[in-house]
Amino acid sequence: MKNQIGVSLNFDQLLGQSGRILGGMSWVVPSSAYVNVGQGRMRASLSQGVNGDTTSDVSAGLSWTRGKIYANLGYWQSDYQSQLYPWKGSGINGSLGFYEGQWGIDLYFDSGISATSYALTVMQQLTIQTFDAKYMTSGLRFHSTF
Repeated sequence: MKNQIGVSLNFDQLLGQSGRILGGMSWVVPSSAYVNVGQGRMRASLSQGVNGDTTSDVSAGLSWTRGKIYANLGYWQSDYQSQLYPWKGSGINGSLGFYEGQWGIDLYFDSGISATSYALTVMQQLTIQTFDAKYMTSGLRFHSTF
């Protein structure tokens, strides 16, 4: 079960009003912005989690569109509180792209960090081990809609 709420704002009308934006600086103002917040509780079998485990998520981002060129920049944070394997993570992602009709090309990146804790029994003594992971991916993506 998860409850989520989000807000999205579109600034295109603001961009269209030349009196409000300085002529050469309109590219600085994003076309839209969003914020999402979610929270939930698990109802699952042991293989999928533990009843009562909780999760909370936050994400926010900005996007720019000027003609056929677009860019996105986002941030996310997630926290899974579990009796068996708690996990926390956060990251940023973004893309810069161009589209023509149904075809497009993007340069993208995604970077994040996560921490997972495990309860280990060593010589009949319970210890908590935390494993941190950092990642960064980037690339070039071609896409089409049909």
